[in-house]
Amino acid sequence: MIVPFKLVLAAGALAALPFAMAEGSATTQTAEAAPVSAPQDPGVDDFHQEATWNFAELEYVTHDGASRRIAARRITKLWVLRRPDGGICLELLYENQDYSFVFVREFHVIRRSGTVSSVDVRVVRSDLTGMAFPSFR
Repeated sequence: MIVPFKLVLAAGALAALPFAMAEGSATTQTAEAAPVSAPQDPGVDDFHQEATWNFAELEYVTHDGASRRIAARRITKLWVLRRPDGGICLELLYENQDYSFVFVREFHVIRRSGTVSSVDVRVVRSDLTGMAFPSFR
């Protein structure tokens, strides 16, 4: 049984994303970009976090509405980046050292998917200053 858990990516909700995945209470996680600003202490940079998520597939929807699905076993590392306008970008480093940078409207982490086995993937949550390849900014 798949139980969807919808998570709106406001500044505060994006901060809880790694912890929501670590608890394992839902089979599917959904995240949608929502341009919402939250008050922050400009002297504190607590937005950068790293965690390991165990999942089978990553599905994302681009701004033009195209949906893509990638097996987690192909992903070495995933960066979830907050843009200044409140949107999100994904940086993906693949097992063969290929790289993708995608502006997304929403993304879904699928924990179990038929016969596809789940694997641990290193995830970094940050803003654009935490990009793996900042020269692409």
